[in-house]
Amino acid sequence: MNGTDFLSLAQEWLDVAEDDLAYAELGLLNGLFMQACFQCQQVAEKVLKAYLFAQKQPLIRTHELPRLRVVCAEFDEDFEMLEKACDILNVYYIDTRYPEVLRSHERYTTEVAQEAYRLATEVLHFVRNRTEALLSPEAHEEPGGEASEDTSGA
Repeated sequence: MNGTDFLSLAQEWLDVAEDDLAYAELGLLNGLFMQACFQCQQVAEKVLKAYLFAQKQPLIRTHELPRLRVVCAEFDEDFEMLEKACDILNVYYIDTRYPEVLRSHERYTTEVAQEAYRLATEVLHFVRNRTEALLSPEAHEEPGGEASEDTSGA
């Protein structure tokens, strides 16, 4: 995969994360709190992966937000600020997907879903700003002012 492919993937994943946030908001507004929490986890997962694509990293096949955040922090230590948000949102993947856990849906209240939505929004904005900076043409210019080209042949 060449550098352009990675950047295109990064933008696609950012776009889908934005859609997931809108879907989470609909769930929140319609009382579908468990589903809203799941979508909030998905927002964080997708923007973290988008950032890694923008860093020209291959897909990491995991849903573990803490793991993704740690890899992102290898490129930008400010990702450490997302530790708490990623830890909280991380539980909404498994807890909302498996029948034996679904019976605990009573714990998904308006407050829980609102907090998940707030955290997902925070993660989205933080990561999107850093990812878009990597996607900008200026990020790919050589010191002489020309855009660099991936010649690795990968």
